[in-house]
Amino acid sequence: MQLAPMLLLLALSLSWPRFAIIFRAGAGGRLEQSPLTMAASAVSVASLGLAVADQGIPIGAFLIFTGVLASRLIPQALSPVSVAIACASLAAYVQVVERIG
Repeated sequence: MQLAPMLLLLALSLSWPRFAIIFRAGAGGRLEQSPLTMAASAVSVASLGLAVADQGIPIGAFLIFTGVLASRLIPQALSPVSVAIACASLAAYVQVVERIG
């Protein structure tokens, strides 16, 4: 498998749990409004868009499905370290795609 889709998959799977907090009822206002949740939301939305735009709809949908599924398997996915790794993974994806394209 190529490096670029794996970086997107990593970014999405590590940022998704923090992003999904926004949509849970009764999650607590402090978590929903924290800067870490905002950063994770930006990474998640960017990863979703780039997965479909760069990889096409079929592969993009597969990456999104796999990333959300993998996010359920990662323990401690709400930690700041996981969001930082997701940000770094998305930045690396942009650099890799920029050099390829």
